[in-house]
Amino acid sequence: MDFYGTKLTDTALVLVDIQERLLKLMKPKIWDSVLPRILLLTDMLQFLERPVFVTEQYPEGLGSTVKAVKDRLNAFQPLEKSTFSCWGQVSFQENLRRSGAGTVVLTGMEAHICIHETAMDLKKNGFNVIVPADAVISSGKLKWQTGLRQMEQAGIHISSSETVLFHLLGSCNHPAFGKMISLLKEISTGN
Repeated sequence: MDFYGTKLTDTALVLVDIQERLLKLMKPKIWDSVLPRILLLTDMLQFLERPVFVTEQYPEGLGSTVKAVKDRLNAFQPLEKSTFSCWGQVSFQENLRRSGAGTVVLTGMEAHICIHETAMDLKKNGFNVIVPADAVISSGKLKWQTGLRQMEQAGIHISSSETVLFHLLGSCNHPAFGKMISLLKEISTGN
């Protein structure tokens, strides 16, 4: 399926390893621009009653999901993993398959490692994968760029958080359009 074949009714969001100790490796200024996009996608997909999955890479060593993300989740039930690809954990595979999702929007850390590995595995297993470039981060710009470029070359759809949401809603007549505009205004005013 291509990006334009993506339907709201079969889309899930995955928040990959947005953890306390990993955050310390990220440049604060960049994180401050990525976090609002992750929260925008989280808020909207939950509002639209689509599945949102959270993964944590080795939480004993890397800590829990950051508070700003936890606080926005309707239910916080992280899927613990030790593999770099979320797909490497059977519990992730089972939960994703049960959700009925055919399209997965990936956000989180790090673009060149866990996002990259997960995207590749999901694509290999028949999922349509979208990575909003403004909602993923790496500990360096070159790593981030390289991860995105490699995923795009492999057929992963690289987009932006707003493009994904506008596409999923399809029209200003969608009942969630007002909510999205309100959230976008919050981001632009920094509230």
